[in-house]
Amino acid sequence: MKRTQLFLWMSIAIFFFCCTAEFRYKRHVKERGPIPQPKFDIDISSLEMIDSLQRRIDTLEQRLEIYDTPLQINDLDLILAMINVESSGNDSAWNETEKAAGCLQIRPVMLREVNRILKMQGLKKRYKLNDRWSRDKSIEMFYVWKDWHHPTCSNEVVARCWNGGSNGYRMPATQHYWNKVQNYLDS
Repeated sequence: MKRTQLFLWMSIAIFFFCCTAEFRYKRHVKERGPIPQPKFDIDISSLEMIDSLQRRIDTLEQRLEIYDTPLQINDLDLILAMINVESSGNDSAWNETEKAAGCLQIRPVMLREVNRILKMQGLKKRYKLNDRWSRDKSIEMFYVWKDWHHPTCSNEVVARCWNGGSNGYRMPATQHYWNKVQNYLDS
């Protein structure tokens, strides 16, 4: 019987609280008018910038989720510089001679290497040739390669090996590429 009485008193208290809250809200609206809603005045260019930033955040979150490694800020600077050197920021860039595609000009041999690394890491994710046209996926592929082969290397070694292969940092031919990347990093 006591449990039933307790439940009844609690029900009455909740009902009373709800009624008084509604009464206070109606009195507030009557005296002061409706509660103003915030207004947002955003133009289209702001929305595009927000969308671009959201895509970048999503890419970085995916990288963190897949590889569980924090992003270093100089990694982002290096990638942006390399994108500018490789394709002038063009996601649709194509080099017929080397069959290189996308913003980072990824060749089929690099795609195979990235998929080989993923397999050795025991991950199920694999990239396809068409993924090279996606900026986000190209950046993911770059990080797979970099984190496997050059986790602690300098920006110069990473950039020169990206351009010239596993011994690219030793090749005089990649010095010109590094100079271009460094110009973007310094600006």
